[in-house]
Amino acid sequence: MKIRQGFVSNSSSSSFIINSDRFTFEEVEKKMKEIKASLPDEWFEYDVREITEEMYEHDNWYMDRADIGKIQIISSEDNSIPYDAFDIIEDTFDCVRHHLG
Repeated sequence: MKIRQGFVSNSSSSSFIINSDRFTFEEVEKKMKEIKASLPDEWFEYDVREITEEMYEHDNWYMDRADIGKIQIISSEDNSIPYDAFDIIEDTFDCVRHHLG
């Protein structure tokens, strides 16, 4: 039997889908920079993008067709949005978070 010693991490990514009628793309980018600056965690990498038809066709296991045209914040790599930021992002944008595994 193998026993793992040391730090073990659970890799996961998160996606937050925002109603783009409430926030512009530029507002989301600006607010995300403010959120990142307010947290002490240096490892905080994310992308802000608009959900397209092509993205929906590829990732529809967690998206709804109604999400096309909405703004998405998605972790750039596994665990790259710190857990401490989840509630802040959800409260700031009144958005839906999806755990991507």
